[in-house]
Amino acid sequence: MQAPVLFLISGLEGTGKTTLAAELTREFAATATMLPGQVLAGGTSVVIECVMSTDIREEWKAEAAAAGARCFVIECICSDRDVHQHRVALRHASGSSPITWQTVINMMRIYVPDAMPDYVADATYDPDHHLRAITAALKKLSRCGFVDPSQPTEHGTDVFSLSSIRRQQLPKRR
Repeated sequence: MQAPVLFLISGLEGTGKTTLAAELTREFAATATMLPGQVLAGGTSVVIECVMSTDIREEWKAEAAAAGARCFVIECICSDRDVHQHRVALRHASGSSPITWQTVINMMRIYVPDAMPDYVADATYDPDHHLRAITAALKKLSRCGFVDPSQPTEHGTDVFSLSSIRRQQLPKRR
């Protein structure tokens, strides 16, 4: 039986976290919850998406290790400021989000992204490309023999680190 995965998806508002979380939840039959411990211990993968502080991110990584799960950290960004602003404005104008562009600018000043994410998902790319790349990365890691997430490796306790595996550059949407 393969270990469950805790997908931690973080980033500023309007960077595609919710869209990617929905795709991963569907693809990996995962549960979306902010309380991952028991779900992971039961063998089910978990997806958590929010604007994460460093402290909470580390707590969730520790919960994954304690449950015998793998942790896969995804940092969502939007490399095109105009696209990012437009995404935030559309959600605000539709009433689906109280977040304004000024709120995002204020968050940029204090938000600390993960220093070593396993994957960086840029909102200017198609979500299907991210899903394929993440799935391929997980398969590659499984073939590399990363089987015990609680044991330290040369990368520290996060055995799901992709720092030794070259990150793929995906084509931008046209």
